Amino acid sequence: MRVPTGKTSSASRPGKRAPSALVALVLTACGGAITDVPPGQAFRLHIGESARIEGTSLIVTFRDVLEDYRCPVDAVCITAGNGAVALEVRAGAGGERLVLNTTEEPRESPVGAYVLRLRDLLPDPLAGRPIPREAYEVVLELSPS
Repeated sequence: MRVPTGKTSSASRPGKRAPSALVALVLTACGGAITDVPPGQAFRLHIGESARIEGTSLIVTFRDVLEDYRCPVDAVCITAGNGAVALEVRAGAGGERLVLNTTEEPRESPVGAYVLRLRDLLPDPLAGRPIPREAYEVVLELSPS
């Protein structure tokens, strides 16, 4: 994140474009800073957060939890249940929405020459205690396919 220096940037001069400033403004409005992560390494995102995969033009954003029917850790269940999350993957100007699951398919999706995997949805649920939206976190990994 940049720290204001008091200098006039090209974004404040009429007739000049500052694409990087515009991108930063849009990203800030959509949820905040982007974290850089190396491919092949697991990374965590809260809803609205994004990660840029080093050495690529890929940016992964955690958009929402679409369902959370996972078995609470303090309960006995017949099945593990499922959590489904919405992700956005952008490469340059293009982007696509993906839905990945904790136990059902798909748990991973091809993204160009890579595979994006949902490793975990956190926090683990507890019986009778709803999880606040802002507490959700995904653990993802993008690896070469």
